[in-house]
Amino acid sequence: MPLTSGAAFLARFGTAYSSYEWIDSLDRDVQSGTSLIDELSSKVHGMSFALTCDFVKELGHLGFCKPDVHLKEIFTALDLCTAKGDRQVFKAIARVAENVGVAPYDVDRVFWLAGSGDFYLDGIQVGRHRGEFIKYAQRELCDDLPG
Repeated sequence: MPLTSGAAFLARFGTAYSSYEWIDSLDRDVQSGTSLIDELSSKVHGMSFALTCDFVKELGHLGFCKPDVHLKEIFTALDLCTAKGDRQVFKAIARVAENVGVAPYDVDRVFWLAGSGDFYLDGIQVGRHRGEFIKYAQRELCDDLPG
């Protein structure tokens, strides 16, 4: 697959607006979202599932999230997901977002900030405290359990 595969893929749309419309048309649910990610990552050289998710998310499509190392660790430690695979975590993020009434992007940001400690928009880095966050959240969740 040539290194220009990304340009070739985008050229099929003719305009940037057309590419956004295509993404928006597949930003309906988790299944259509993973189909979009699969198609894009299979056509563009070097784009893994997670990197493709990040690309689409950073284009401003709030129905997408990136299953990165922080979210994988946090979601499995809090039993929000049973496996650390990209697809499993992507689906778990979408499920949490639906349950709390926000976009997957929002869930991604909150857990990523908690895991990375990189408040990049404000130029603040507090360091990685993922482990402490997980312990705190586990205590809070266990306190809320009956019995």
